[in-house]
Formats: sequence, C-alpha cells, structure tokens
Amino acid sequence: MVSFDRVIFIFGGNNAIEGSLDTIERYAVEFDKWSMVKMRLKEPIHDSIAFNLGGARVLIFGGQVNQKLNNRLNIYDLTCECLGQDETTMQMG
Repeated sequence: MVSFDRVIFIFGGNNAIEGSLDTIERYAVEFDKWSMVKMRLKEPIHDSIAFNLGGARVLIFGGQVNQKLNNRLNIYDLTCECLGQDETTMQMG
C-alpha cells in the first residue's frame, strides 16, 4: 500500500479463488470510495512491499508470485490514476 495526497493504492493480494492478484485498488479519501484501477501489475503478486518514490511513482518488490518468492523490482507511474476519476467502481460483497 502507498498513498499520494488523499489517495491510497493497494497492489496485488491473494484470495482463495484466484490466488495471487495483479490488480490495483484505489481508495479516494475525499469521496470515501474504493475503485479498481484499469492499469494492471506486470504479474500477480502478494505480500510485497510498495514504496512511494514521489511524483506518483511507486516501487514494488519482494513478496510472492503464485507461491514463489519474487526477486524482481517494478516501478509504476500512477500519475493518471492519482489525478483522474475515470475508474471502475468496485462492487462490495
């Protein structure tokens, strides 16, 4: 998880149905709203570390990719996702 101003991003994760996830979820504090970001991670990952590099860039490393240790570093630019409101609303259940 990282935050930029009043937006929080969650990267990947794991669930019993799909295993490791390649999704990015966005929480807009101002609107109290969760949504899915259209951008996907390069590969499904969970239990990783996300570090805010500034300028809406995030470094993701560590964790696991489908039960194997992740030894890659990935940098994502979230500029459009921080500024825009064009996202898919999540259905809560």
